[in-house]
Amino acid sequence: MEQSSPLPSQDWFQETFTQYDYGGQISAARAREFGRLSGVTYLDHGGATLYPHSQIHHFYQDLAENIYGNPHSGNIASRLTHDTIEHVRCRYGIKTMFQHIYLAFSKAGANKLQDGQGTTQRGVEKQ
Repeated sequence: MEQSSPLPSQDWFQETFTQYDYGGQISAARAREFGRLSGVTYLDHGGATLYPHSQIHHFYQDLAENIYGNPHSGNIASRLTHDTIEHVRCRYGIKTMFQHIYLAFSKAGANKLQDGQGTTQRGVEKQ
């Protein structure tokens, strides 16, 4: 019976392919942004990737320093929410997409109710 050769180690890989880590930049970014994965092999990328530490930190900082309200109201907190939403829509060019999606779902829901689908004698069915 033929003996199989052992799998290469991470040390062997790093010694053989010295250019892989871009001078330590990948390792530094992984330690900085994904330190919680130290000693862990993470393979579950089905549908979403892990969030980096800096994203959570900046999101927390934003929520801790600002007050966001209902974007359809007329107060200062609502204005910040409205302006933030408009900035994102403008930045990514998706303003009309949200309007179309919202209108399509609203119209479909209204039609369903108008046609008597999804209702019971007591009102709208819970899904």
